[in-house]
Order: sequence, then C-alpha cells, then structure tokens
Amino acid sequence: RDVAVTGVQTCALPILSECYPSSNPDINRDPAQQWVWEDDATVRPAADKRLCLATDALEKDGGSKGTAFLQVCDGRAEQHW
Repeated sequence: RDVAVTGVQTCALPILSECYPSSNPDINRDPAQQWVWEDDATVRPAADKRLCLATDALEKDGGSKGTAFLQVCDGRAEQHW
C-alpha cells in the first residue's frame, strides 16, 4: 500500500519508509517492502514470514474501519485475504 507523507511517496508496513527507487512494485528493490501472498491466503512480509497482514474489519463493530496491521500468524480469519 502506498501512502503520501509530507508530499513524499512512501511504502507502508512493516516500517514506513520512502519507496526505493519507486512505489512501482515491479521495480521496488527494498527487501523491507516486499510481500508474499502465501498458498494459505495470507499476505506476509518477505523478510519475516511469521507475521501476517491482518485487519480488524471483521469485528462486530467494524473495527477501525478496516485498519490493516501486522501480527504473528495464527490462522484467524482476519489474516486471510
């Protein structure tokens, strides 16, 4: 996911950092900004596959409007995309 911070194109998760050299995923060379979509339908940072991208959108109250965050993978529905 790309976000704009003070006019600079950045790449989010696991650490917010400026995209290197571009936010285009085909040419981004920063290993901290590379992700793997696993066969179990989880999205994990390539640098630490024990973590999963998760969302709180499935909570009864809708969570924080679908906020995405990293947590240790444990198979819960919120970690499947």
